[in-house]
Amino acid sequence: MLKRYAIPFQRGPEFFNHAEGYIEPDGSGGYDYIYQYKDHLGNIRLAYHNSGTSSSPTLQIREENNYYPFGLKHKGYNDAQGAWRNHKFGFGGKEEQEELGLEWVDITARNYDPALGRWFSMDVLAEFYALASPYNYSINNPIKFTDPDGMAPQDVIIEGSAENKKAFLEKINKDSTTQFGIRETTGELYVTNPEDCEGIFAGHLVDAINSENVQTLKLVDASEDIMIDAFKSGEVDMGDMLSGDANTFKDNVLHFVMERNDIEGGYDKNKDTVSRQDFSDAHQAGIDAEIDFLKETFGEDLNIEFKGEGFDTSSLKVGGDGTGSINYTFDFGDVKLNFNLKVVTDENGKISVTNEVLKNEFVITN
Repeated sequence: MLKRYAIPFQRGPEFFNHAEGYIEPDGSGGYDYIYQYKDHLGNIRLAYHNSGTSSSPTLQIREENNYYPFGLKHKGYNDAQGAWRNHKFGFGGKEEQEELGLEWVDITARNYDPALGRWFSMDVLAEFYALASPYNYSINNPIKFTDPDGMAPQDVIIEGSAENKKAFLEKINKDSTTQFGIRETTGELYVTNPEDCEGIFAGHLVDAINSENVQTLKLVDASEDIMIDAFKSGEVDMGDMLSGDANTFKDNVLHFVMERNDIEGGYDKNKDTVSRQDFSDAHQAGIDAEIDFLKETFGEDLNIEFKGEGFDTSSLKVGGDGTGSINYTFDFGDVKLNFNLKVVTDENGKISVTNEVLKNEFVITN
């Protein structure tokens, strides 16, 4: 005898994500837009939506989450407010696994138990963290580090093509006792010989790696839209950077790493909301690191202090073909960093500066 079974079927998606939360059917043919507030570690702390109208909005909280540092959720007041769907995403923005009462968190590469603060499988990058347990979470410091995929805590992250990463390492490691590497799976910048860490450049870079902030540098090919780097996007123009020697490369790396590191709460999470004063303070932090590096590189006897930056109009040269060059100068007193940029002339005789770097060098003026 053939038996028939009724299989529950729902037409359309139960929910789908958007940049600031998720969208789900409201039960009457429409959709609710749910917004999420995340803290600086990426934990989903609050889910809310407008239960009113666009002209007369009414805020309604759907869910509240509060966590201990290692991810265990506070009990007693962290429940869905009403008969809403429990989306089970919370700590680190990852999915909570409640099956069989295990209360694990699925963090991409491994399952994690927030009650223990430990993973249930070994770290595949354990060889790089010999002083820590292969089951530790965020090197036992979840306030400072995040571990978004179960592979490695992240701090200074280098993104880009294999070719650009190779060129980046060749420049920062040239003539240096301290050597850096980039982890293939995570992009994390690290010191390959920590026992030999010395020098201003390495010291500042290690400080940034060990800081509480996370920053990502995106190495891109030569771009007409970027001069050296773009603060908000984190993009670094490797065409500009590679036009100089190792010292100009290190100087620029030091500036934008320390600049981003100075943003309170983390550059990656707050770059779009920094105030003019925040940026000014961060820019000064980058300059201070450059001054330290230049004094070590060119000698303490020189007068090295930041005087300003901008186009040096006295350096403008235009040939008979309508092309030429001008220096964009970073003035550090007795030492100047000149970006010699190409200029072109249009049919009306108007001169325009391009982003093409013809020369990138330090000049000692004393």
